[in-house]
Amino acid sequence: MRDTDGRELDKTVNLRGHLDVLLSSGFINGWACDNDQPLQPLTIAVLSGGTQITFAIANHYRPDLADAGCGTGWCAFRGRLAVPVSQLRGMPLSLHEVSTGQVLHSVSELPELDMPIPPAGTVEDIIAQDPTLLGDIGRLRGCGRVLDAFIRQHGVEEFIGAAFLYVLNRPVDHPALTAYTNLIRQGLLEPLNMLRELAESVECRAKPHAMVAPGHPSFPFQDN
Repeated sequence: MRDTDGRELDKTVNLRGHLDVLLSSGFINGWACDNDQPLQPLTIAVLSGGTQITFAIANHYRPDLADAGCGTGWCAFRGRLAVPVSQLRGMPLSLHEVSTGQVLHSVSELPELDMPIPPAGTVEDIIAQDPTLLGDIGRLRGCGRVLDAFIRQHGVEEFIGAAFLYVLNRPVDHPALTAYTNLIRQGLLEPLNMLRELAESVECRAKPHAMVAPGHPSFPFQDN
């Protein structure tokens, strides 16, 4: 990445992360994101005394992260621990971004929570726990600036076409293209609200289908 004068910028400057809690069931929760590339999930490692205790991809959704502007909100992780939780009580831990080696967060001790991992008993449960599937259009609420960036690069009409394929699984018809183009260009409809409108339509409810989540290579609103 370079600045407007062509100088190489520090690629780690917008990397952020946090270790949240140890789970008695043998996991560690936290989050990590790159606000310069919010659709690119970070791969993280957690170390204790120089020893790696977990390795994970930060690509799960959390509404509090979306509200806080951490990436798109799809930047949480739950890593399975390689050692018993009892060995980590009172131990310092550090969160590392794997490709750069940057330390995103360090703690002298992490709190522990007695929380079992709920089983996925239904299709809805499986979708909710799968970081590659959207399930609920409301989980795009942290993607406003991603959608705006897509429109700046590709244009309003390209966005509308991609939105119809993404939500309704069909090409946009001319009357809808004209109507939505005018609404968005006049500032009367935000791109995210257009996606919600399509998802709540009778057509979408009649033919529901799983949509890929932000961070998935097939997510249509990439800005490159």
